[in-house]
Amino acid sequence: MNFFRKLAKGSIGFALALTLVLAPFTKVQAAYTYTADDIMYLEGIERTAYQEGMSFGLLDMNLDEAPELFVGKRDGTSDILKIYVYDQVNHKAKLDTTIKKAVSIYDYPKKHGVIVETKHAPANTFSVYCFDKKGKLKLQTEYRAEIGGKYYKDKHEISKKKYKKFVKKAKKYYEQLVLVSCSTPWVDSSIIGVAETVGDRGLANDFRLSSTYSWLKEEHLDEKNTQSSYLNDVGVATAKNLKDMMTDSAKYTGANIEAARTYYDMIIDWEKRDQDGVAPLREYIDRVLAVSDLKGYEDFITDPEGLYLTDFLSIKTDVYSHIDASKYIGVMDPGPFTMDPKIGTNPYVDD
Repeated sequence: MNFFRKLAKGSIGFALALTLVLAPFTKVQAAYTYTADDIMYLEGIERTAYQEGMSFGLLDMNLDEAPELFVGKRDGTSDILKIYVYDQVNHKAKLDTTIKKAVSIYDYPKKHGVIVETKHAPANTFSVYCFDKKGKLKLQTEYRAEIGGKYYKDKHEISKKKYKKFVKKAKKYYEQLVLVSCSTPWVDSSIIGVAETVGDRGLANDFRLSSTYSWLKEEHLDEKNTQSSYLNDVGVATAKNLKDMMTDSAKYTGANIEAARTYYDMIIDWEKRDQDGVAPLREYIDRVLAVSDLKGYEDFITDPEGLYLTDFLSIKTDVYSHIDASKYIGVMDPGPFTMDPKIGTNPYVDD
């Protein structure tokens, strides 16, 4: 089976799978340094995305943490395979080898290379490409059949049995490299650099990418986060507005906001809470401890004069200073009211 038509599998297949429009988008900070792996992947995206008959795959043949890029193109009856290597000096992908009439690619770890099967009569040719001592990708060995019943390993004639043995071994024991098409489904624009690499394709061609293109291309992460999303940014802005409402008494006035602000001030008044200790909570703790059966629990959670809890105001902390109580802040949270946070909506209480 032609490798350009095989189903994608493995990490590359998953990376290019169709994702929801509102899924989180991984973003890059301005100072992000692209790795060799990033460079080769984005080169594959750039050379194949939205182009009919184009596909690509990555394989680190010589285990130097700079994978080689394999780009396939269906060109009528002739399938063209191009192999790109990582140019460390210029930090980019460089075309190294072009192979016509390619059929399949097999990982050849024994030689830190690949076996490329190409169309040939009366039987296909199997060529071994691997890196030499100087780090150059070279055609090392070639097994081929010729009309007239002769078989060769490079220039030396071999028996039909040896030829078939090598072919059988290549197909049975070596993993086939599957090249992935980027024409459909949409490219995974959540991956760092993809949006800028392929550009805005328009809503009709890629709704997810086009609808969030300006954000994907221009926004960057701050130093404390490894991922972000458009919706996360809106949430951060909303949280800031809510905090301003709790702290800016000159700008926000009225009985309702004053009541909420009083509650907020109580939450963040650590000195007062330390002075009071657990005594103010003893009444509620004793009521919980008094529950000994299902009927008592039912009475407890349905008592209109009893304990009412709400999750509309949560206590959160800066993750980088969680051991410092002075860094704790109260944050408004748009959750519904509940009488029991463990069975309600409080996400900060363990099961």
